[in-house]
Amino acid sequence: MEWTNEMIRQCSKPTGKIGRIVAEELNECHYSLWEWGLGHITVADNASILDVGCGGGGAIKLLHTRNNDCKICGVDFSDDMVSLSREINKELVKANIVEIITGNVTNIPYPGNTFDLVTAFETDYFWPDMPEALEEILRVLKPGGIFLIVDEAYRHELFEERNRQWAELMKISFYTPEEYRRFLTEAGFESIEIIEIYERNWITIISRKP
Repeated sequence: MEWTNEMIRQCSKPTGKIGRIVAEELNECHYSLWEWGLGHITVADNASILDVGCGGGGAIKLLHTRNNDCKICGVDFSDDMVSLSREINKELVKANIVEIITGNVTNIPYPGNTFDLVTAFETDYFWPDMPEALEEILRVLKPGGIFLIVDEAYRHELFEERNRQWAELMKISFYTPEEYRRFLTEAGFESIEIIEIYERNWITIISRKP
């Protein structure tokens, strides 16, 4: 599928008919990226998982496939994406294995120390306040819990022109690995590990709550 500028802009908060098309396409074309990122962590049995910015729900479906005894929650600030994500995971929602609600990364509607794993698949560059978002994620993680970021783009000289165009269209920011490490460290995370595939501009970042 050829992406138009309007479709690219929709990535920040997919809504309406075009937003649904975008979300369904992202569910399909980013599956291998999500698998690659998840391959770097081990999730304990019966863990509680939160996917921040769950979009069309494809990553939640993958999380369940890999961890079918875990309780998985998803939050997204687009009501249309919450509806789509529930639809895509309807059997899991009916079985009370998955819960998907409207929420914002700077005000996550769950108590502190709730989750063993928080995931952010290609959502962090849309966050308007990175320090505030990280503080909130740290709050809902249990001590020793994992925070996983998986992105298809980050600041790197090989992709500077393409990423600049995307950033201008979507009004977002891309970060270098060093900036990610600094953000996470200042927020209070530890054991930060960064994995890159330079030629694809993919990045996975793993950190833990003390």
